[in-house]
Amino acid sequence: MQFLHKTTIEEITDKEVGVILRSNAETVDTIAARIFLKNGQLFIDCVPALRRKYVVMVPDDATVARAHTPDPPWQYAIFVHPNSEAGRFITSLLDSKIILNN
Repeated sequence: MQFLHKTTIEEITDKEVGVILRSNAETVDTIAARIFLKNGQLFIDCVPALRRKYVVMVPDDATVARAHTPDPPWQYAIFVHPNSEAGRFITSLLDSKIILNN
């Protein structure tokens, strides 16, 4: 996992973040999610209102960054590849309308 802009695990744990499915420089989809730590691993709670019913591990190749735009929807973002396990899981939730695009 790569952390940009001096972002730390502590800053994103138990916080709402944007999860951005990104392939190369193209954003495919985004969702609002919460990040939590369990047994030393970071997980994405894809539907925070359902209290960890739909969770997936943050991929090893994910990138975590602090937002640097004025009035961002989230203070932090996690970029995952759409073909990663997390990306496919989030896409399946979007496709089945369990979560809606932001």
